[in-house]
Amino acid sequence: LLSAALGGMLVPAGIYLVFNAWSAEGVSTGWGIPMATDTALAIGVLAALGARVPRSVVAFLVGVAIVDDIGAILVIAVVYTESLDIVALSAALALLGVLLALNLAGARHPLLYILAGVGLWAAIVQSGIHASIAGVIVAATVPARPRIAPDKMRRRVRRAVDAVDPQTHHSEVLADAGTHNRIAEVERIAQKATTPLRRWENSLELPVALLILPLFAFLNAGVEISLPVLQELAADPVALGIAAGLLAGKPVGLYLGVRLGEHAGIARRPDALSDARLLGVGLLAGVGFTMSTFIAHLALAADDSALAAAKLAIVIASAVAAVVGYGMLRRARD
Repeated sequence: LLSAALGGMLVPAGIYLVFNAWSAEGVSTGWGIPMATDTALAIGVLAALGARVPRSVVAFLVGVAIVDDIGAILVIAVVYTESLDIVALSAALALLGVLLALNLAGARHPLLYILAGVGLWAAIVQSGIHASIAGVIVAATVPARPRIAPDKMRRRVRRAVDAVDPQTHHSEVLADAGTHNRIAEVERIAQKATTPLRRWENSLELPVALLILPLFAFLNAGVEISLPVLQELAADPVALGIAAGLLAGKPVGLYLGVRLGEHAGIARRPDALSDARLLGVGLLAGVGFTMSTFIAHLALAADDSALAAAKLAIVIASAVAAVVGYGMLRRARD
């Protein structure tokens, strides 16, 4: 998985540099644009395929997309940081220590992580490092293990449920403190058998999908599509580097990464991940959209024409990658 993800990042970046090695100053820093994968959109296309795609293939794409996102955020933090404030960075490291201490101490109340996380975000903003890395750091410190195992949960829940009088009418639950406490105990047991990371992720999934992502896309797209613009785009090295990176670099990079991992004996692909499916997944990994647009704004902010070409190339390449990847996976057979 790691070798595939690395191939899916390095090959697109290399393709972009081939097209833009001799471009205007600053344009070459856009090599991070085709590295990224829009995880939500890529997985959304897979969801539309339903049972046609084996679970192992879905898990492979999710894993690659997660590594891609982490890699993109690290690139943002390292490459696109112009200055560094050591005092603010020290404060951020101290708050990271607080978050790790909360995790090790078994603290699970969201307010503790929110307060420390907001402080960490503010310190990172002041340090000069791009604030997007703050979310990854905070998420990595949220407890990801349940307090009790599922078998223990079943025993405790069974005892609590058995203690509820089956003759209790629903209208009497409010008046009967004992029944209410036993039902509340079932809820507490269930909370201990799940992880805060999963619960908080589920609570954020809907507002992110319905509000945050559409708002981000609306505010950052701003592309003009017309025949003259498309004709100019066909000769623009920035657009060509991005399109080639997403449409060719991603599937080729993933394929080479998997084959190299297999050849070196350090990886074994899932049985259901045929070459056709691997290339289809590679195309879906080329759906860069939101993350690629985000990086484009950082890399090409000083060149309006290059930024406009980059955003349009991202939209077109991502759409083509989604459609062609969907078609390949729909027709792929074991």
